[in-house]
Amino acid sequence: LIQFRLFSMEAEARGLDREPDVRRQLENARERVLAASIYEEIDQHATDPEAIERLYRENAARLGQGTEIHLRHIQFNSREAADAAKRRLDAGERFEALAFELSTERDTAPDGGDLGWSLMSDVSPAIRAAVQDANVGQLMGPIQIENTWHVVRVEDRRERGVPSLETLRPRIVDWLRFQE
Repeated sequence: LIQFRLFSMEAEARGLDREPDVRRQLENARERVLAASIYEEIDQHATDPEAIERLYRENAARLGQGTEIHLRHIQFNSREAADAAKRRLDAGERFEALAFELSTERDTAPDGGDLGWSLMSDVSPAIRAAVQDANVGQLMGPIQIENTWHVVRVEDRRERGVPSLETLRPRIVDWLRFQE
């Protein structure tokens, strides 16, 4: 540090700080230092534990609310085909096997018609209306959606909880940085 200070004093004494190339480098260094200081200030505000907790508390009521439902379905091109499959299911045939064999929706058929977990609000209105009050394991349908018919089974349902503060901390910090 002493050597750097001595050399910079000597450069100033020789007038090197007035050279155009050196002046441009000094200005660039000044801008980098100033930019780094503002980034540091933004980061201090964005990582303030009180600000993070306040933002989490203010928004926790809106996070993760709602029911999730796990469904399986079999899609048909006609009501008659859907009715025939429903009778086979009522007689005890396995849903997954019939979905594989009969479903016209080939993306889910190999998985036994598994649609996975979805928020109830994301499920099509016709299916949502049919499964809203259905019990786990219950068969619903045939349900018409546009030009197709569906038989649906409710696999499971759960309430979606609020993610923890620690889970959301990185996203909150990113948001606070953006706001700054």
